[in-house]
Amino acid sequence: MFRQLPAYPNFGKHCSNHLIFAPESSYGDLPYLEKLPHYNAHNLLARSLNPQCYDHNPGFLRFKEQSELDIEPVAEFTKEALEARSLLYRQIAERIWNPDDLLPGAQAVIETPEYQFHGSL
Repeated sequence: MFRQLPAYPNFGKHCSNHLIFAPESSYGDLPYLEKLPHYNAHNLLARSLNPQCYDHNPGFLRFKEQSELDIEPVAEFTKEALEARSLLYRQIAERIWNPDDLLPGAQAVIETPEYQFHGSL
C-alpha cells in the first residue's frame, strides 16, 4: 500500500491521485486507512471509497447497478486499485461529456430564435 505518492511510471496521469494524495488536504500525510473514514463525509465519489457508502444507500446502489460502472470501495490503495479508480473516473467523465449527448443540446440552443446563430457545429 502507498503511504506517500507512489513512485511508479505515469503516476501523474491518474486523476484519482488528486483525491487520495492531495497535499492541500486537511488530512495531510495521514496514511490512506486513516483518511478513509473521513471520505465518507465528502461528495459521493469520495464516499464511494469507503465501504460504509454501500450500507443503507439505495439511491447510490441503484445508480451503481443501472450505470454498470465498476464502483467499488477501496480498502487498500495499491497500484492496481489506483489504476482501477482512475479508469472509473475516466468512464464517468466520458459519460458526462459525451459529444453524442452534448451536440444535440447545443444544436437545439443554436436553433432558437433568440440565439440566431447562422454557423454550424
